Amino acid sequence: MAIGVLRSVVDNPATYRSMLSGFDKPGSKVQNMFDIMGYTGAKQGCVLLFDDEKGNVDAVNKAGFPTVRAGTQGCLLSMDEVWNGLQTLATCGGQ
Repeated sequence: MAIGVLRSVVDNPATYRSMLSGFDKPGSKVQNMFDIMGYTGAKQGCVLLFDDEKGNVDAVNKAGFPTVRAGTQGCLLSMDEVWNGLQTLATCGGQ
């Protein structure tokens, strides 16, 4: 099974962001999460970060967003990590 990101997601600034200039990487991740929340109108608990860098995960989680640490099972994103993210999103509407 393969997991990918649709081109329509990557090309949409509401759902995909890159590193912002003037920020360190964790700070850029946090700002991007707030930007995605604003663009989409999603609740903070429904904007989920998958990331393989602990510093990014910690910073985004500290800012109040759910996170899933990726790359923990020897691949970019395992099915267990995807499942953890889906479970998080399945319960986010109650926030």
